[in-house]
Amino acid sequence: MVNELMELEQQALAVDEQAREIIIKDQNQYDTANSFILTIKKLQKEVKDSFGPIIAKAFQAHKEAKAQETRHLEPLLKAEELVKGKMLGWLREQERIRQEMERKLQAEAEKKRQETLAKAEAAREQGKEAKAERYEEKASQIVAPILAPTADKGSAIVKKLYHAEVIDLMALVKAIAAGQAPIILVEANMVVLNSQARSLKETMSYPGVKVVAEDNLGIKTR
Repeated sequence: MVNELMELEQQALAVDEQAREIIIKDQNQYDTANSFILTIKKLQKEVKDSFGPIIAKAFQAHKEAKAQETRHLEPLLKAEELVKGKMLGWLREQERIRQEMERKLQAEAEKKRQETLAKAEAAREQGKEAKAERYEEKASQIVAPILAPTADKGSAIVKKLYHAEVIDLMALVKAIAAGQAPIILVEANMVVLNSQARSLKETMSYPGVKVVAEDNLGIKTR
């Protein structure tokens, strides 16, 4: 098998050199080139036939290895997501409690501040300006404490992950046309465009799209 592959490699290198030397200036040279193409096609088939089983075996081994990896990783990934979900749930609950407590403390502080300002107003009405100012100074210092978020003391880091979701493609297209969004946000579907070009040929007509026809030489093998 090794000798066969080495021989194929030598033939391929020789064909490459011969291809560089071919010159076509008359019918005979054209016919010779056509016959040479048939030789190349034959060697291509021999290469594919030789490497096909090797590639298929390697692909099957890769496929089986990936399947084994997936089978081992799947329960671990599920376990990780499950525990992460529980951790996030707990952190969200702690944040809800913290915010609720902050609102309560702010309400209490505001109530106390208003009561102190009322005392200042009453003192002013009694002509006790100095006392009123002391109450006002005291009221300005009444501030609800800010509670620190729950700190994770382990290796986990809570961070927000952002992604985009197109909910109205036509609206996005119109925004791009109007210059309100960059054109880089969309990409022409070349798979579909090329398929339609092959099917419709010169009759395909879309604004901004040109049908390109290229000559391609096909060789009939006998």
